Amino acid sequence: MIIHFHLKQAILIGNKKVNDIQFFKESCVAAEDINFKGGRHKMNDIDELEQEDRERQQKKRLNTRFLNYSKLIEQAAEANKTPVEVDIP
Repeated sequence: MIIHFHLKQAILIGNKKVNDIQFFKESCVAAEDINFKGGRHKMNDIDELEQEDRERQQKKRLNTRFLNYSKLIEQAAEANKTPVEVDIP
């Protein structure tokens, strides 16, 4: 997931003025299982299905959190009478 901000007024990051800022969040679930020695053991179909299900649930949680975050941003912008547009894919 990437969150991109395009600022109307530049801010300083380090010694450089920037108008565009991006934040990156890995959206997949890191699969770790102590039963797989050295990562060379093949997963069976059930393990793969469980991993895919965990990844879907994680993506759903991230999407919900982002939607809530964007609503809070828009509410704060309205309260400050500052127009903010949030693009949600």
